[in-house]
Amino acid sequence: MNEVGARRRTRAAAAALLIFLVLTGSGCSLLHGDEEPADRDRLTLSDDGFSLAEFGDSIEQASGRLRERWGPEEVREMVCESSATSRILAWDGVVLVFNDRGLAGYLFGPRADDPITPVAWDVGKASTDQGLRLGDTVARARELYGRNFVLTETSLGPEWWVETDAVGEHSIRGFATGLGPRDTIARIGAGDLCAVR
Repeated sequence: MNEVGARRRTRAAAAALLIFLVLTGSGCSLLHGDEEPADRDRLTLSDDGFSLAEFGDSIEQASGRLRERWGPEEVREMVCESSATSRILAWDGVVLVFNDRGLAGYLFGPRADDPITPVAWDVGKASTDQGLRLGDTVARARELYGRNFVLTETSLGPEWWVETDAVGEHSIRGFATGLGPRDTIARIGAGDLCAVR
């Protein structure tokens, strides 16, 4: 065996070992990359909040839980559609709107470019009670919600919502990439989305 060949094989083996250690140390799996991490539940997006925060939760309650799960957030103030000045907490793909009554709205989407961060994983796997996820087609949304799914062009773009009979309830709503059946769901939220029309 020549010395150059032996060094190359040793470097290749070392590189393979390093890659293996990095992947196993970070919780990645070569065979099961799409599996859910054992310590995380999928988030359910509903008309009263989502799995980690409910409408009315204080900014301190919600930010503490979410910072622990997703890392530091961006904080800013905005005047929302309701004309109230609200505090906004934002992560890559998630926006939470707080007013004097606590959590007033949330919006998930779009999906993050880097799918392996904790927040991107949650955004990519989150779904409504009926199973609607970011990236699903408009046709799939109509299949899940039937006549209650409304999609129309507004001043904010292709906007959708789920009609409900309940008084005072926040309906699930958001935005799509277009109005056709093959267009996709780009954002899902409920409550005050802090939109300005």
